[in-house]
Amino acid sequence: MKLEPLALDGMPGLIAAILLGACLGFTLVKSDLAWDECCVPFMALKNGKILKTILMTFALGTVGFYFAARAGLVNFQVAPAYSTSAIIGGVLSGIGLALAGFFPSGSVAALGAGRLYAFWVLLGMVLVSPAKRLMTQIIDTPWNWGREMAAPHLASEAFGISNWIWPLAVGAVVLTALVQFLLPDDDE
Repeated sequence: MKLEPLALDGMPGLIAAILLGACLGFTLVKSDLAWDECCVPFMALKNGKILKTILMTFALGTVGFYFAARAGLVNFQVAPAYSTSAIIGGVLSGIGLALAGFFPSGSVAALGAGRLYAFWVLLGMVLVSPAKRLMTQIIDTPWNWGREMAAPHLASEAFGISNWIWPLAVGAVVLTALVQFLLPDDDE
């Protein structure tokens, strides 16, 4: 068994997958991302808790992934991305999120926590693959529309001016502070 993008094989890879999955599940439940009641206030900008969680995860994950990649612990697993397709995919994902009331990973955690109605969200996620195959037969590769975006690469200097992880991470932290002051943590 090879766990990608982690550069681990065999039993260490399985142990890492189980530990990372347990940490993710715990984080999803504690941050309320596993419940449908959290997404509607988030989308209506009436609750800042989820937005702060997402922004801090982005900030920490960006820096963490960069240093893990430099250490050789993770590998890039990136398919080519196209601008128009990315925009269409983002809009469709937003519509799906609004209709389902769940984030995809949150629906898995919700089902694991006994919320059986999350099954319908998971069923919709499973049906995406056959829908993609059907779409390929009707329309010639719609996910290749638009201009191809540049492939990611690691900056040569960890703390140099050419390294984009720092402006992204600092920007996410600043946005988190802004959300802390502008949006409440609960809808009470």
